[in-house]
Amino acid sequence: MAWLTEQKCDATIRPVNDLWTVCPACKRFVERAVWQDNLKVCPACNAHDRLGCRERLALLADPGSFEELNAAVGFNDPLKFADESGTYADKARATAAKTGVGEAIVTGTATLGGRPVVLGVMDFRFMGGSLGSGTGERILLAAEAALAKRLPLILVSASGGARMHEGIVSLMQMARTCAAIARLQEAGLPYFSVLTDPTTGGVSASYAMVGDLNIAEPKSLIGFAGRRVIEQTIKQKLPDDFQTAEYVEAHGFIDSIVPRRGLKAWLANALSYYRPQQSAPAAATKRAKTPARPARTLTPWETVQLARHPQRPTIRDYIAGCCSDFVELHGDRRFGDDQGLIGGFATWNGLRVMLIGHQKGKTVEAN
Repeated sequence: MAWLTEQKCDATIRPVNDLWTVCPACKRFVERAVWQDNLKVCPACNAHDRLGCRERLALLADPGSFEELNAAVGFNDPLKFADESGTYADKARATAAKTGVGEAIVTGTATLGGRPVVLGVMDFRFMGGSLGSGTGERILLAAEAALAKRLPLILVSASGGARMHEGIVSLMQMARTCAAIARLQEAGLPYFSVLTDPTTGGVSASYAMVGDLNIAEPKSLIGFAGRRVIEQTIKQKLPDDFQTAEYVEAHGFIDSIVPRRGLKAWLANALSYYRPQQSAPAAATKRAKTPARPARTLTPWETVQLARHPQRPTIRDYIAGCCSDFVELHGDRRFGDDQGLIGGFATWNGLRVMLIGHQKGKTVEAN
């Protein structure tokens, strides 16, 4: 009966937590290996789970290229804040020890798709990604480094807002970070803002929404005050998709929604359209020939008929026929996205250009 007790294989039973994870959105079980391979994006509902800053840096920066800046800049405790659960300083130190990051953002230089950038990534695990004086100082120094090195700046936000433990000093960081970014933009250097889940409060009301390009991951929570606070204030029921990335895009405040797996490629492509200012004007190119005139002059009515012809090309037809690459951008940063005006990055006959054109519908309903 020795065969009953003889071990034929490794009978070690791994904990369930090692094998499966639960999607925080749809609550389905997903194999942990599949979850990690899919960059923490649910294969069933496409929910994008939160990433730590190191995971995000590994996703965006070229391997081995990231060099951290200003790691010594940590949190401040100007109010010596404490409540019944303990002191702010003790909580911040415990969070730093647990997460391995000393503040809610990690900044540094890197290459992205082979192009040098200054990159900053927030970590929601550190005090809810809140904007404290140390966070603001790191962002300000990152913007100054980008200005000194003449490099693009990319910031990835994940934050619950201002850090109330620091009082007015925290709120002051909203103005400091925006002023630093304004200096960068005045110098003609691009700033790309990536909004992830969540981007709310004082962060959404400051540097996260002033990018030359604002892009977001799908279904990210983006807004200022909480949904319940707004409903109780205005005494109205808000739409189900309120404060989602899709809602914010439809109302004109972000340029594009980009899935996580394609984020690095999207940013690398956008960076490829940026060229530092040249000291001398570009050489003149060959002048295009004047197009041939029609054999006869059209009558006014014939001209009207041509303008109304259902097969008249639209800007999208020209883009499809003339551009080898086109990345559409959306929104007016005011209230909406006008479907009658199309714009974005394009490659036209080998030239990298910004293309803008009117999009006329082919039917009365489309107009």
